[in-house]
Amino acid sequence: MVEKFGIADKRWVQDMYERRHSWATAHIREKFFAEFRTTSRCEGLHAVISRYVKSRYSYTEFLRHFHRCLMFVRAKEVEADFECAKSDPVMTINLKQLERSAAENYTRAIFYLFVPILDRACAIRVVDSEDNGSYFIYTVSRYGTPGKDWRVVATSDTREVRCTCMRMECFGVPYEHIIAVLVLNNVHEILRSLILPRWTKDAKLVAVQSMGVIWDSVQLTQHWCLMDWYRKVCKIACHSTEKFQFARDITMLMLKHFKNEDAGDTSFPPEGPPTEGGRGPARNPPRRNTKGNGAHGGKKT
Repeated sequence: MVEKFGIADKRWVQDMYERRHSWATAHIREKFFAEFRTTSRCEGLHAVISRYVKSRYSYTEFLRHFHRCLMFVRAKEVEADFECAKSDPVMTINLKQLERSAAENYTRAIFYLFVPILDRACAIRVVDSEDNGSYFIYTVSRYGTPGKDWRVVATSDTREVRCTCMRMECFGVPYEHIIAVLVLNNVHEILRSLILPRWTKDAKLVAVQSMGVIWDSVQLTQHWCLMDWYRKVCKIACHSTEKFQFARDITMLMLKHFKNEDAGDTSFPPEGPPTEGGRGPARNPPRRNTKGNGAHGGKKT
């Protein structure tokens, strides 16, 4: 087009061509952008901010109300993390094993994006396969839509899988073409090579361990989870004396260990947990108060 219309000397045309990697689909197929190609993400964020911030606000008012907006966003994030940690979604797809594997690894939001992909995979058929020794090339097509084929390349041990649609590379979630090949090879779990770490439940914990700091949202989510789990423990343990004593001893042992650890006392001897129905960890006998008694002892107090 540039040669045909003679506009090679136009600065605007030159700038657009230099930035073609940012807008031409042919150049971004293998690039990861979390499937965001438009400004919808920014528009959604602007809609949230507009509930709290108005154009007439001064700088002081803006900062105060913008802080309220951040608190709202963080609260919603903590709520989502808590729901993801304490409960499991309902399985609704025929591919139960793969759906359960996705529920165990992905966050709740990504899981709900992945469920329709599993559903569409039931309509994908493998129409041809070619063995090249170390890898296989599968030809897949959608049922009832002839003429539209994709190529899926998988290693002989089915640990690495790639598709010509390039959606895994763009979004980080395997699409129906790859799922159809996994089903054909009787694979019951999503391959680790197909799970992007940023979409998993442990993404924040890995970041916390690598940076050495803990976010408020992570700390609050962990607090809620422990509260919910201990509430369930209390509900069960209070109905039996043995279970109550077992839970009490375990809790006191952890509390003592954490207090000594926070105080920097490394001399605290590790004690094994008590066994349910048995004796708890050995306790130090109470000391006798011998103040004021003679060398041979006296009246016990």
